[in-house]
Amino acid sequence: MFFVVFGLLAWATNYVTTIDASDVIADSRATINANYDALEAVVGDNLILAPNLYANLPAAATAGRLFIPTDSIYDFLYDNGATWEASFNGRAATVPPSASWTADNNSGGSLVTAAGGYQYAVFPDSSDSNHIRAYYRTAPAAPYRVEALLQYDTTGLPPGTFDTTANTARVSLIFRDGTNKIISYSLGAAGAAGESFSEYAMDTNKWTDSTTTSAAYTSVSEKSAFAGTLFNRGHVWLAIEDNDTNLLFEWSADNGNTWRQFDSQSRTDFLGSGPTQIGFGARTKDSTTIISVVSWEEI
Repeated sequence: MFFVVFGLLAWATNYVTTIDASDVIADSRATINANYDALEAVVGDNLILAPNLYANLPAAATAGRLFIPTDSIYDFLYDNGATWEASFNGRAATVPPSASWTADNNSGGSLVTAAGGYQYAVFPDSSDSNHIRAYYRTAPAAPYRVEALLQYDTTGLPPGTFDTTANTARVSLIFRDGTNKIISYSLGAAGAAGESFSEYAMDTNKWTDSTTTSAAYTSVSEKSAFAGTLFNRGHVWLAIEDNDTNLLFEWSADNGNTWRQFDSQSRTDFLGSGPTQIGFGARTKDSTTIISVVSWEEI
């Protein structure tokens, strides 16, 4: 709907700016007024373009309204009559829930609901040991799926920390079973001993707890001199799914429109009766990792 509204605005604006004075003086004035009247009839009072603080976002109730926050990473939000739908970099995003997040016993950082509505977490380095640091919430009843857009920074710039040897910094979605067991799905960069971010990798891993890796399910890595550059800062679409038989792990290269499956495992292989919790976090070693949860949709 909002694309139609913007299209109408663009059409009306272009129409007006291409009319010269003689046209306005002549009969075209009536045509212009008629076109604006038609546009107003379509948009009415539903269109809100005045910038405002995200905290002043009104309750969703009037389909067609647009809200432009001045303190958020979202371009604008669209009122569909029941909820507000966000736009990030031209793609629809689901504002993540602001409540019911629990810190894993090893989270080490702080999770806040940013003034702009998204979730913002800082995960400190884990001093030469691979850790999974995460926040989680109760999973829906299976079958369900989570599609998330994570914006991240692994530069370790002050006040963060960055060690130039044997780093690991990967953004993750996780399953938990309530007994500290975790299955992580991660994407990011790593480095062998004496190297700094010398490879990039995607993997699924089993953890007996957040500081102890049990074994990898699937791991794909590639040596690259550009790994640190590629994964220092950016955003990624990841998805996890529990279809009540298997756990699926997927990624998207086109803003969540098309999904590619990275791995599939039995939901009871490692987590007993299956996962009861879902979340996001970072697989860290020697680099502070910052994650903003831009979009979080439980389907």
